[in-house]
Amino acid sequence: MNGRLKVSAFLAPLRTCFTEVYQWGYYNSMRHAPGQDESFLARLKEALETRGFYEIRTLPLKEVRLRLEEIPGDWGIPPALTGRGTLLMAAFPYTRPGEGSDASQPGDPHGLIAPFARRHYYQEAVTRMKGCLMDLGRQDKDVRLFSNSRLPEKPLAAAAGLGFYGRNGLLIVPGLGSRFILAGMMLPLSIGEASHPPLTDEPGAFCGSCRLCIDACPTGALDGFGNLDKNRCLQAWATEDTVLPDTLKNLWGKRLYGCEACQEPCPYNNAPIPDDPPITGELGSSVSIRLILEKGREGSLKSILKGTALGMAWMKPEVFIRNALLSAASAGEKALSDAARPYLHHKNRTLSETARQVMAALDSSD
Repeated sequence: MNGRLKVSAFLAPLRTCFTEVYQWGYYNSMRHAPGQDESFLARLKEALETRGFYEIRTLPLKEVRLRLEEIPGDWGIPPALTGRGTLLMAAFPYTRPGEGSDASQPGDPHGLIAPFARRHYYQEAVTRMKGCLMDLGRQDKDVRLFSNSRLPEKPLAAAAGLGFYGRNGLLIVPGLGSRFILAGMMLPLSIGEASHPPLTDEPGAFCGSCRLCIDACPTGALDGFGNLDKNRCLQAWATEDTVLPDTLKNLWGKRLYGCEACQEPCPYNNAPIPDDPPITGELGSSVSIRLILEKGREGSLKSILKGTALGMAWMKPEVFIRNALLSAASAGEKALSDAARPYLHHKNRTLSETARQVMAALDSSD
């Protein structure tokens, strides 16, 4: 999700969307000779694949700086990415075959949750990585595990040869597509060389003449060269405590959180994905709009989002409520008027103004 690649432009929404999972594994250090390190790394990769990671790449830390310089964009190099050791980057799919998108019932319309937020995939990925290390008897206090962290994860993945950038600025893994999250390790291991060459091509280099993602964006936020206009991106606005411009409000649809419009038509996303659902933070594909509005009014919204990827630690409850109000307007069911009306007098201007617009829309619906 990177601009050309100013990844900060496309990644910023996601970085602020989730509680950051940036963890250290605290284990007793064990040192091995390079040959033993290579052997352990091979077993670790096999264990990760068994636990649902689709592709895994490794890179000596000493090569990270040089490779990042080849990736389009301007990346700061954190001190953690220098020195000895090995960087491991892995793709963890977040789709489930056959999963529906809307569990609405008559009289109870739902707002939609994008696939990447339906479960806590970031926490799940780190948990599974920890499990792999424990299964292999590796106990290194120097192993660093991360996912959705402040590290430049997508550029690191491209530098390690895990994937390339599409026209929409998203990282694409051949055979998997773009519907995955990244997780990584920094290991105190010595390897002779990287597992794969870097993928340093400009965004869209492997897309041919395809422009399906560009045409699918409802707001025209993509230019086809990996650049994102954040001011038009619905995903970027999903965490902003402000009243949406009319042009975006009218295109919001029933979204509660997340937008994958540019991923849905991508041919790379047609690859079959094994059904290996996480057990962490199950939220589902949609949530009752009425439930959110009522819980928000009671001040207990956190109770239905606790432990999920949408936990309120990183996003104000008012923002999620605003999204639910916008979804209510798109649902067009007057039965939601009683749940939306109390927000007309809310002290938060974003909610009161959005509620005013929603009530007008519901009152005029057939």
